[in-house]
Amino acid sequence: MRAPARSRAGALVALGLGLAAAWSFQTLGLRLGNTLHANGRFESTKVGLDHGILGAVSFVATRTALYRDRLDLGAWHGNHELLLREPVTPERLALRFRLRDPGWLALLVQRTETRFEAVRVSRDAAFPPACLAGSPDGAFASKAPLAQPALDGGWHALALERAGPGFRVTVDGTEVGACATALDRPVRVGLRGSAADHVELDDLRIESATPPVLVEEDFANRRGAGPLGLGALGLVAAVSGLVAAASARSRRARGAPLAPYLVTTNLVLAAAGGLALLADALYFARIHPEQIDFRGYENRIEYVGQIAPRLAKRYPLEAPAPGVRRIVVLGTSQTWGSGAARPEDVWVTQLEARLNAGARPGERFELVNAGLPGETSRELVELWSEKWIAWQPELALVNLGNNDREVEGLVRNVERIAALNAERGIRTVLVPEANSTESRGERSLRGLEAKHAALRELAARRGLALVEVHGPLVQARDDGFLWWDRVHLTSYGQARLAALLFERRGQWLDPPAAGAGS
Repeated sequence: MRAPARSRAGALVALGLGLAAAWSFQTLGLRLGNTLHANGRFESTKVGLDHGILGAVSFVATRTALYRDRLDLGAWHGNHELLLREPVTPERLALRFRLRDPGWLALLVQRTETRFEAVRVSRDAAFPPACLAGSPDGAFASKAPLAQPALDGGWHALALERAGPGFRVTVDGTEVGACATALDRPVRVGLRGSAADHVELDDLRIESATPPVLVEEDFANRRGAGPLGLGALGLVAAVSGLVAAASARSRRARGAPLAPYLVTTNLVLAAAGGLALLADALYFARIHPEQIDFRGYENRIEYVGQIAPRLAKRYPLEAPAPGVRRIVVLGTSQTWGSGAARPEDVWVTQLEARLNAGARPGERFELVNAGLPGETSRELVELWSEKWIAWQPELALVNLGNNDREVEGLVRNVERIAALNAERGIRTVLVPEANSTESRGERSLRGLEAKHAALRELAARRGLALVEVHGPLVQARDDGFLWWDRVHLTSYGQARLAALLFERRGQWLDPPAAGAGS
């Protein structure tokens, strides 16, 4: 090959490699900015909760949920709900989904201030496919079964199409049933996932009649692709220019062409960009970063530094007024009320309202919510022994179990609380912390049961009242959307917990026979 031909060929190779490098840098830039917050089309229900939950903002503000340009509702502890910001009157909804593990996906056909209706597909026998309808807090008013499609861990197609007063539901082109849904005005539609590690979906398509809108979303980031591409090309060109300038004297002295230098330079750039893309795809895009930019979202979780001063201001460290039956509820984030959509939804508040509705004349119940998100029994026993025991309650209701890693430490600290209470005539009631069992491994469930069993043994040994709420909530797992994650209850779940404790108040509220609780 003649020198001019070799030079042209080298220039073309350098150009191709330069374009490949620029593409890899542009793609990496687009992926780094691909978040639900930047997408802007969807609103997270979790983010708007009055009593926030760990991972709610992270789900929308980090890249994890849109890893590989698809939505994963299982990221950041799962159980996420996303609503399309723009109200529509859907005529047809379609998407692709993948349930790699036993789990479920609910397509919300409508969600209003008074109700929701959804279609659920599932690989979890405890949550079979169904047409769901219920109240905004998550309670199911009805469940109409759908046929179980043949689902594996691969990708499948779900479609809902208007048929008379409802929707015909098909999975992979096969009809599995129909859901009756009355739509007479534009509504919010959305998606809700289970607690499984991966609840993935892609290629969402919504055809709306009123307003006439076509929503198509593949969860890839194309925002700023032009400027990013020009910037990447400029970077490659600048590096190539620097190499050309730096090698000019040497090339003139040897009569060497520029093309090999540019080929080598752009090969290095393309390889660096490709390796960065590979590392991002295999590792960095999947991890949960420790430092989160909240993107202006409010942190709706309180911690001990905020809670303790607020409690001190509201409840002086002294005995309650005559006629007031004070109960202190000790716990962590579940006690505090993480997951409640409104302040009045917190289960401690609901329990107080139920008790006061049935109180005798001249009697008023006062429940002090001493739940501290993120803490353990060790911090609680310190605050209790040094300060809060001065509230002199009638009883202390201890709702612990999840945050303590060591069973022995949990039992030791709870027993110390009980002993301090016995010295002062304060009754201690144990409520082992309920957890969701959905998508939990055997090791995790064994650890939870070990803690509950140890608390039962402690209650029996010291003659303490103990109220079982975990089992009943497990039995009620498909009566509605109970959980926002494995520990934190929805507003509906909090109502169920308050109702359980109220219904079983005979086990814990009235003083036991003399000598108990020693």
